[in-house]
Amino acid sequence: MAKDVLRQSQIVGLFGPGAMLDLPERSVIVSSVDDWNMRGPNAFRTIDEPRLSDMLRERLTADGRWIEGRPLNLRTPPIGNTDPRQPSPQIQVRAFPAWLTCDDPTAQDARRRRMVRWTELDPQRRMYWVDDAGKRQQATPIRFVCGCKKGHLQDIEWKQVIHGAIACAEPMWLEESGTSAEARDARIRCGCNKSITLDELFIKGRLGKCYGFRPWIGDREDGCTELLRLLTRSATNTYFPQVATVISLPVAEDELTRRVAEVMGYMTAATNPAIIAILRTANPQISENLKGYSDEEAFARLQQLRDGATAAASKDPHVAEFELLASGRQVIGENSSGARLHAETLNRDVWDPDRDPLCAGIASLVAVHRLREVSCLYGFTRFEPAPLVEDELEDVGLAVEGAPLGINNDWP
Repeated sequence: MAKDVLRQSQIVGLFGPGAMLDLPERSVIVSSVDDWNMRGPNAFRTIDEPRLSDMLRERLTADGRWIEGRPLNLRTPPIGNTDPRQPSPQIQVRAFPAWLTCDDPTAQDARRRRMVRWTELDPQRRMYWVDDAGKRQQATPIRFVCGCKKGHLQDIEWKQVIHGAIACAEPMWLEESGTSAEARDARIRCGCNKSITLDELFIKGRLGKCYGFRPWIGDREDGCTELLRLLTRSATNTYFPQVATVISLPVAEDELTRRVAEVMGYMTAATNPAIIAILRTANPQISENLKGYSDEEAFARLQQLRDGATAAASKDPHVAEFELLASGRQVIGENSSGARLHAETLNRDVWDPDRDPLCAGIASLVAVHRLREVSCLYGFTRFEPAPLVEDELEDVGLAVEGAPLGINNDWP
């Protein structure tokens, strides 16, 4: 596996847009989905899950993170190409932070490191700083940045933190006195001999007001009234993904339904049988799946799936899942390798042969052998996980506040 490759589950979980990531040679922040390279055949897969799409669109629109009326599609992160001769879809990243530290040959203490900005590095690869003697020193991203609870993130303005409004052109150093890597053991010192310990930066308001920077998008959001807070890049509170999850529910179980369901995500534009015919010629997977069925049959089944999904989407996701599993049907879904769901309601003689009084309150027991769970990353928070909606099923609610994954995308 290449050294800069991540699994799709890692992207949806820990390393989505806005997350800081240490690569072997530098530190980066994962760019917004607007910048991802999703071009090329089989660059990604669309996920057809109308219940989840409708839930996300409704609630993200309500809290201002989605434009009302804009379609919302679900798709996988870029899928890597296993053929090295072919270009592979990519997730773009941006270098962050812009402050770095380097060994200083003039320092008597090895734990005293020179602080330099990204623009001061050797422009060829931005990996080295050339010291006063002309020697190249390896640059390491500084561990400390700052942000606010709305997800904004930026470099610490070290000169301003130390000197206030007074301009100073002297160089700065990071001095570490302990082995614990804690803030109280680190100090930023200027060449004019003014300094500040990192422990002091935890004082409320010490880092100043947030300017709304969103480096994963490459812009600045106006109107933020939060105060900046210190963040350690490797700390767990730098990124809390917001993920919504549902279980795929079967609408019907015959062969044509399975075939249409597999490619339903590629047929969102189909409004009549004539478009089905066009899609057959444009997409080999659709052509293969619908082989042996007419365009009229395929379109009718597509409409059936859409209508069934729309009806299910009107319910709370967990309520719909519970109603299906508690339906009492002996077989739920289908026992096949391509089925999204296969479960069976067990006979009471199997799990309660003696009619134990302790089991009297249990109406039925369902064994789930196979299911498809769809998880969607729709935002993130920093410092603390986003609160969930307060309702009877709060674990299925979407958080009200969080940072966006992009601006111009039609998929979360």
